[in-house]
Amino acid sequence: MHHHDRRTWRGGARPTIVFVQDALYESGGTRFTHRVIEAFRESGADARLVVLMDPADDVRRFLPHPDVPVIFACPDRLRLRRALPRAIRSFAGIMRSADLVISSSEVGYAMVAGAALSRALGTPLVSLVQSPLEESVRAWRPARLRPLVRWANRHVDLAACVSEGVRQTVISNGLPAERTTTLRVGADTLAVRAAGTPAITRSPGTPPRLVAMGRLQPVKGFHILIQASALLKERGRDHRILIVGEGDQRAYLEELIARQGVSEEVTLTGFEPNPQPLLAGADAFILSSLFEGSGGTVLFEALTHAVPVIATDCVTGPRMVLADGKYGDLVNVEDPAALADAIEAFLIDPGPLRAKAALGPDRAAEYDQGEAGQELLAQLRARFLQDAWTFAAATPRGA
Repeated sequence: MHHHDRRTWRGGARPTIVFVQDALYESGGTRFTHRVIEAFRESGADARLVVLMDPADDVRRFLPHPDVPVIFACPDRLRLRRALPRAIRSFAGIMRSADLVISSSEVGYAMVAGAALSRALGTPLVSLVQSPLEESVRAWRPARLRPLVRWANRHVDLAACVSEGVRQTVISNGLPAERTTTLRVGADTLAVRAAGTPAITRSPGTPPRLVAMGRLQPVKGFHILIQASALLKERGRDHRILIVGEGDQRAYLEELIARQGVSEEVTLTGFEPNPQPLLAGADAFILSSLFEGSGGTVLFEALTHAVPVIATDCVTGPRMVLADGKYGDLVNVEDPAALADAIEAFLIDPGPLRAKAALGPDRAAEYDQGEAGQELLAQLRARFLQDAWTFAAATPRGA
């Protein structure tokens, strides 16, 4: 038996489930966490989000739905490390009143503090593991705290993983398999479709437009895509690539674009609050990542829009999502020539990839985030809340 043997909640009309994360930045992981909270609330749970720090002055700040309660443990704009003691004291007070705590990520200060406080307070802790664990830990700073992150991931009561590959990385870190589960996590398909009307109608004869999307960081492999663009240009294949997102690698990628001579072909658009029209209007979506969790939220968004997909065959995601190439093309990781070859084949004859893309919406619907949230809630009810709560009937969104 794990250190928590309490299986009933602390009372009241419904259990209190607190989600925690470090900062409220726009990302696929944040959007998934938010959709899970919405799904919990739709089913009658008192679910809320506690954030250690509010990046209120940042253009990339995620805007929560007004019906989702959000509490900032450190509401001012001090750097998180300076404000951490005060934030964690506030965090501890909130956890004392919670029946269940869910970390929105497998890494971060909230995850470490949550694991420590969980053991001290006897509050069950669940983690949403959204990336391969060891790769995610190695990418997290400060490096000296990485052992604590690994420790925290060995001491959760349940790790809810976004793919089977991700679940295996959690088990490899030392968490018993019986304290893990796998969810079918993709996009919030209703919201993606609603937000995705193409913004621009392009005239015939304009170069094919390829879209890539994500934080400008090494794991996304945008440097590989830029090199592939240079190869396509050498071969005389006219094209345009939009890389949608912002991040620490901007200066490096700008310099690489200039050095490769593809300033006309590749554009860094910066952060887009709603990138769905750009994605829906693309001729193809390119995923160049070195690793992903379940394939990347944006991959499912592209499938939802029936946009042709070319993706790297990176660990724990795209091959599963694309069913070995049934729903899109797979290429080797960190291989600019292979990526260029796949794009060139599409430019020459887009028909085969478009035929695969036509199957995309049905595939994406199998991984709807709201349904994943309902599945997680059912598991939490069985494991931690079984004696005390009758679920309200869920009302499907859009009904």
